[in-house]
Amino acid sequence: MFAGALATALVLQPTPAPAGSPPDDGKLRIIVFGAHPDDCEFRVGGTAIKWAKLGHHVKFVSVTNGDIGHWKMAGGPLAQRRTAEVKRADEILGVESQVLDIHDGASIMIGGFGGAGTPHNLVQGMMGKGV
Repeated sequence: MFAGALATALVLQPTPAPAGSPPDDGKLRIIVFGAHPDDCEFRVGGTAIKWAKLGHHVKFVSVTNGDIGHWKMAGGPLAQRRTAEVKRADEILGVESQVLDIHDGASIMIGGFGGAGTPHNLVQGMMGKGV
């Protein structure tokens, strides 16, 4: 199965937020992880629109930058194009997105996300506290 065939959503129930955290508005904080830019948008875009319209906080995270896989483009220009496409789609969907700058197809070992941010750090940032 291709890694891009799955998008995983993490739904975090609202809890009292410590000082300096995002506002405790009683809404869900939902993070969807996809392998490549556009995976989250294609897989759960319709559901994300519903979540966003209900006022929930929705973030899409692409774990790689999508710099391969096109018949004519590759490298930095392709990664920039795909990131721009995702940002535009997310404006339409009403969600936030983040594309990690990790080469598409790279082997990522546990703890190997480097400065791009680990899923744990992304969840912690969304919640504004330790997870």
